Amino acid sequence: MDLMLSITGSGGDTTLDFEKDKIGVSWNKSGVVERRMIAGLVKTAGTFGLKAESAEGHAARVPGFLKGKSGSLVLKGDTEAIRKFAKAAVESEVAAKRIVMSAQKDGTWKILKSGEYEAPKQGEKQAVTTKAPVGGG
Repeated sequence: MDLMLSITGSGGDTTLDFEKDKIGVSWNKSGVVERRMIAGLVKTAGTFGLKAESAEGHAARVPGFLKGKSGSLVLKGDTEAIRKFAKAAVESEVAAKRIVMSAQKDGTWKILKSGEYEAPKQGEKQAVTTKAPVGGG
């Protein structure tokens, strides 16, 4: 599975780079709201059996990692757990009333509605981005 999920917040951005057995999570210029969202994503990942680690491979304590405005960590687990978490992460963005778009093969973007997201199959690449709707949200 090769999925990049970009989440743009009011001041910063977060990227989840899904690979076969790990997810790279990085954030830049994040504020308190974005860091809370990242902590929630990591907590949800834990319910799928994924473990947070530093880039060096040490167990990561999320509160410590989220003190800075920029940073990164890695979530590790088996391929099926990663696929299930990918679907849950995208669906939670849709449920939060954010604009969620998936890149199409023709270069356009498709706005996703609840239940429309399917994680990419092995060997496929996919890009999904989310943003708050215009006017806040």
